[in-house]
Amino acid sequence: MAAQPRTDDELFRELVEDILSADDWSVWRQDANAAIEWTAPAFKLKGLLRIVDGEREWWPYQVDRKRLRKEGPHAIASDFMQQYTQAREHWGKTK
Repeated sequence: MAAQPRTDDELFRELVEDILSADDWSVWRQDANAAIEWTAPAFKLKGLLRIVDGEREWWPYQVDRKRLRKEGPHAIASDFMQQYTQAREHWGKTK
């Protein structure tokens, strides 16, 4: 019997787990300016770039549900991490 396909919510949860278990994330966890927030119903992720005067500046990442279903959570997590790394590097050069 074939396994039931995973729901979008399950795939999104796996995506967040992949991000939080990534090697880069393990290193960034020590950095007060490295954080993510996620909104499961909206399938949105955002990465913290910096905190200025108590205000947080976030980099948004919209998760494409069709791509999540097609390519899987690991591919989206890799894409998020790559783009978040670039955003953090760009922020570091402009501060």
